[in-house]
Amino acid sequence: MLTKRTLYPIAVVSAGVMMLLSGCAGMTAAQKGALGGGAIGAVAGQIIGGDTEATLLGAGIGALTGAIANDYVDQQKEDAYHQGARDASVQQTYTTPPPPTAEPRVYKTETKTTTEYYYSTSPR
Repeated sequence: MLTKRTLYPIAVVSAGVMMLLSGCAGMTAAQKGALGGGAIGAVAGQIIGGDTEATLLGAGIGALTGAIANDYVDQQKEDAYHQGARDASVQQTYTTPPPPTAEPRVYKTETKTTTEYYYSTSPR
């Protein structure tokens, strides 16, 4: 006969085997967070409450919290990546100062793709 005492270890071992065999490669950050949070919440619920209701409640709260937290962190990483891409696409212009006594003065303007020279006889 299956009792709580024998059913719980069987369920935990079965869940662990399923997780090992299924892999997490195709999961989103929110799904990974839900899985990890659910597992941690289930263990915490069992330790704190000591019954099935507490275990299920802990698993639900942990899964929800893990999904929300990992989704938030993933969104922050994505925003930072896109911000870096926007910053890198902006061309910066560098101008070298003219030589102190050279006439005519040569000004050099550089960007990442071009270098332009122009001459002037008057100070800039």
